[in-house]
Amino acid sequence: LFMTATETDYNMWIAVIYACGQSKQWEKALGLHRDMELAGIPQTVSTYNAVITSMEISDKWDVAYQLYQDMINRDMLPNEITYNTVMAALAKAGKWQIASRMLETMGEKRLKRSVQSYNHVIASLAVACEWDAATGYIQKMNEEFLKPDLTTYNIVLRGLSATGRWREALALLDDMRSSGVTPDATTFAKVIALLEEQGQLRQARDLLEQMRMLGIKPEASSYSSAMQSSLEQGNWQEAMSYLNDMKAKKVKLDISTYRVAVLACGKARQWKKAFDLVGDMVLNQVDPDGEIYAAVIMACSESGQWRRSMELINVMKRDGVRAPSIAPYMRTLLVIGKLGLYKRALELFRIIEADPALTLGTECYAAVFDCCALSGQWELGLAMLEEAKKKGIELDVDCYRGVIGSCTKGKQMRRAYDLFIEMVEAEIEPDEEMVAVGARLKQIVSRADAVAG
Repeated sequence: LFMTATETDYNMWIAVIYACGQSKQWEKALGLHRDMELAGIPQTVSTYNAVITSMEISDKWDVAYQLYQDMINRDMLPNEITYNTVMAALAKAGKWQIASRMLETMGEKRLKRSVQSYNHVIASLAVACEWDAATGYIQKMNEEFLKPDLTTYNIVLRGLSATGRWREALALLDDMRSSGVTPDATTFAKVIALLEEQGQLRQARDLLEQMRMLGIKPEASSYSSAMQSSLEQGNWQEAMSYLNDMKAKKVKLDISTYRVAVLACGKARQWKKAFDLVGDMVLNQVDPDGEIYAAVIMACSESGQWRRSMELINVMKRDGVRAPSIAPYMRTLLVIGKLGLYKRALELFRIIEADPALTLGTECYAAVFDCCALSGQWELGLAMLEEAKKKGIELDVDCYRGVIGSCTKGKQMRRAYDLFIEMVEAEIEPDEEMVAVGARLKQIVSRADAVAG
């Protein structure tokens, strides 16, 4: 193309400059513009517009503005295309002061200022986070009988969202409708996210319903916000309804959406729904995180479904997923412990022990001791007690209650009584129940000694 662009082929020069611009070769476009002048080909508004467009595409706002200034110095009259293109470049760089002056200059030169012209200035203000000024330009557009379009509103709504001004955002949304501008999914998503952030969950949910009525396909984030409202109100059925609606509309489900649904089901103790959601996540190639697993484990454990809890805990162990706290493990351990399933309790205890992010404490040992008491596993209870001492675990009356109980059930009365004495000597104050246990054990041991004597 460079070889065939002769000195007299004016249109070819412009075409090549535009071609360089489209491929973001702004330096070549600028060089060709200079070569035209060296070749004696007159510069016109069209040639300047071609090279300015190349600068805008390559985000070279400073060169674009310099070329505009060069036109002024040459007594050329930039046209609407010139101004809009330079302002587009300025908008991306957030150079709102220059863009605003250029918009004013257009009015002074009696050039037609379009919605696009205003949008460029509003966009430049948005990049610079000058949101109040951006909002003010909508009023200026109305004064010039220009109708703001979807782009105008979305830019300003982004600013209102960034500054937490949800009331103004809702008012602007109403203004859009009254002006005949139909909000799109992006518009609703911005406002719904803002409402969620500001705790206006009911209004966020209402907007989602409006989207559904208008036939606008909501984004996943919009569903998540509405589902958060369902979670806050304890309405797990509604949360699941939104999730099913997403599937029907083929909205891509993300981890945030699943998390809210799982938490809603978990809060309502709908353990099976919560458990099935984990399987649904895997099928949809969304990896559950520790928070999701924890919520499901808690729901299962609180409903007595310890086998499901252990299944998920082992999956977490296999996949290297860590829970945000020890709480779900502890809850499962307590459930298993109350059933006297000492092998399962010990298995879970070792899983907790192997996780460096979790800390074994008094409560964990107490749960295992309690399990030993119910199952009569006195040898295991004594072994775990020695282990706890070596690790420096602060033993309390519940720990001794469990171990003493395991010895009692295993008919190891003297061992049980010795443990009671050990507890007292360790200055662990027995409660009323343990005082009675100690007294009874003392009688049994005393009678046994008397018989032996």
